[in-house]
Amino acid sequence: RNVLGRIEMDSLIIPCHGTFILNPEYQIYTDLDRLENLCEKMMTTEEPEVLEGLYRDAGELYRGNLVPRIDYCHWLIPYSVHYSNLYLRAVRRYAERMLEEKKYHEAEQAVVENLTLFPQDGILHACLVQALRGQGNVYHANMVHKAATGYLVDDEEISYKKHNEI
Repeated sequence: RNVLGRIEMDSLIIPCHGTFILNPEYQIYTDLDRLENLCEKMMTTEEPEVLEGLYRDAGELYRGNLVPRIDYCHWLIPYSVHYSNLYLRAVRRYAERMLEEKKYHEAEQAVVENLTLFPQDGILHACLVQALRGQGNVYHANMVHKAATGYLVDDEEISYKKHNEI
């Protein structure tokens, strides 16, 4: 509180029942709130240009190790999983939308960037195969498909495999 007092923010933290809490009179907007907002907008936005900007902003936030993975802080695990799933769903949406718009290079780039974070996600692998095929790189698409076959097991991915035989 002393440090906050130097910048006239000592009322941000208030004593409560022998400990300190954030003052409920302050409205605090965190990077987690911002990520959640960006991902929610990505799920509903139809404009490819707007979606690209949202994707860039969300990616910058998420890649910064937004929710740390600390082994002895078990209470963080549900938060980490929540934000990871939220971001993954938004990335999938972005890649699928870019494929719909035939922006294959953008879809490929997004998938490749995010496969480092989600290497076993079958939908991202399926999107990568489709993006490569869309760019006319059938040989590379076949190689990726063959390597990712073990990850393509969900209903959506099986459907993808049936309708997009290579």
